[in-house]
Amino acid sequence: MYLYNTTFVVTPAIEAKFIAWAKDQYITTAMESGVFYSPILSRILAEHEPGTVAYALQMRAKSVNEANAWHESAGDDMRKICSMKWGDSFLHFSTFMQIVG
Repeated sequence: MYLYNTTFVVTPAIEAKFIAWAKDQYITTAMESGVFYSPILSRILAEHEPGTVAYALQMRAKSVNEANAWHESAGDDMRKICSMKWGDSFLHFSTFMQIVG
């Protein structure tokens, strides 16, 4: 089993809009793909860049190849929408992990 984690760093000015978008668009699109399940959106409490808020979206996947294919296609499209909407107020990076326990 695999975990697909995307970390989003946003400014407080767009935080509420980002959370709504993540729930209504990003997570919904990912779940409809059939690749992912059990999404968890969490606010990161660890220290990060001043003047920003960070969130981690974790979703489980049975196949790393399917998760990567989604990341490269629909996921990329979703993140491009954010970059166009919010520009420098939005940053993201993704990590694939294997669940070992």
